[in-house]
Amino acid sequence: MMVRERWKPPENPFVKINFDAAYKKDDNRSCSGIVIKDSDGRVLGSRIVLNENVLLKCNFRHGQRPMNEVPHLLATEGLREGEQSDMSSGVLGYAEEKVERNQ
Repeated sequence: MMVRERWKPPENPFVKINFDAAYKKDDNRSCSGIVIKDSDGRVLGSRIVLNENVLLKCNFRHGQRPMNEVPHLLATEGLREGEQSDMSSGVLGYAEEKVERNQ
């Protein structure tokens, strides 16, 4: 049985910044999803950054997705929709359920 590792908050007064990226090779576009949480697990802010004309010649290795579900969702949806977002508090509506589930 595989144990699912959960997101762990930082010690007070620090914040934790999680991010993920998605890349669409045929369009040469990438998108980053960034989430900032405090020691109580509250989302202080989030951002979606869309990048055009990205040419990659590298290999990626990433960690387990369960702890990074929200940034991954922001990155993949931002890339799919071609949108950027900068939230001073919270996340976009479609990511709120994942935030609650990862508390």
